[in-house]
Amino acid sequence: MNMMQPILGPIDLLVMQAGSFCNFNCSYCYLTEEDRRSRRKMDPVVLQKTLENLDASNLIKDGFTIVWHAGEPLVAGIPFYKKAFDIIETFNRGRYRIKIVFQSNGSLISQAWCDFFKSIPNFSIGISVDGAAAHHDANRKDWAGQGTFSKVKAAIEILRRNSISFYTISVLNRGNIDSPDMVFKTLKELGARRICFNIEESDGANVSEMMADLDLENRYRKFMSRVLELTLENGPIQFCREFGQVFPSLHRIPMPASAGHTQLSQAYRIITVDTNGNFTTYSPEFLTMTSEEYGDFVFGNVLHDSFLDIAKSSKFIKVFEDIQEGVELCRNTCEYFNICGGGAPSNKLTENGTLRSADTKYCHFTRKIIAEVSLDYLESKNNSERTTG
Repeated sequence: MNMMQPILGPIDLLVMQAGSFCNFNCSYCYLTEEDRRSRRKMDPVVLQKTLENLDASNLIKDGFTIVWHAGEPLVAGIPFYKKAFDIIETFNRGRYRIKIVFQSNGSLISQAWCDFFKSIPNFSIGISVDGAAAHHDANRKDWAGQGTFSKVKAAIEILRRNSISFYTISVLNRGNIDSPDMVFKTLKELGARRICFNIEESDGANVSEMMADLDLENRYRKFMSRVLELTLENGPIQFCREFGQVFPSLHRIPMPASAGHTQLSQAYRIITVDTNGNFTTYSPEFLTMTSEEYGDFVFGNVLHDSFLDIAKSSKFIKVFEDIQEGVELCRNTCEYFNICGGGAPSNKLTENGTLRSADTKYCHFTRKIIAEVSLDYLESKNNSERTTG
């Protein structure tokens, strides 16, 4: 078989898992309970070897984002991150634009954390909150089964007292998807300036029953249509990620050279490294996934494997070729390809059982419906301007 030579990078996103332990027990987490209870913590040498590996592999162009994710990243503690950022600064020496992001449930944020955050250049933090207390607490509980909204709200108040801006990520589920005004009002009152919505999906360890709802598409469409209206009323919330991802294409703004591919379908545009140094690329969820056809998706370990050498392995190239076949199916069958770029491989595997596939419910909801809602808005706006003009 003639194997294709993968095109690698450049890296956009480095997902580092300082530890998989989480002090919350959210019902729709893609990590297994075993992972979420594990107290393992990353040795800082894993970060150092990862950065050296990126440099040696020529995977860095102008800069990239490091996001501390999986479990609750703040569990690792301030001393851990002080050491981590010393490593980053020593490695970087001002050569690249490196953005630092934490994706957190917020519950551990204190004044000491805020003092530390303010010492990090180019820093951002995302807080996971699902809207009003009743919506949030239905799925985001602690291990004792208690709701966590009050803890998240208190943490956000500390951020605001310190003038630290934040964005929010909300999971849309059966409890909140019919309440766009209440969800938006809560996020606005909490002080979010940017908001993001993830629909509950089957991915990793989570199997969602929500996608079986025959009326889900209509409910989701109504939710996002209303969110678009509310966002464009020039209120304190300035940006909704879902519409920001599609509006440039709809307005025919020139696309980057990588257009036609999502980061998720390009090798080494996203690299995810776990606590022990094991790494994957494409969808971060791959790190904990297995399949009959591929086995696991751990391609190597940064402590002893080169990113470039691993990309020559038969396992890596098999996954690469099958993902590209799936992307070509998307290109040839989907009118939204320029917006979606080929879909999310982990969702294709979970939903369709193979990477060599196209349409998924995930893509349908996160790209196609958003595009249609956006087009409806733009058409309505154009009609209104023609009428008044």
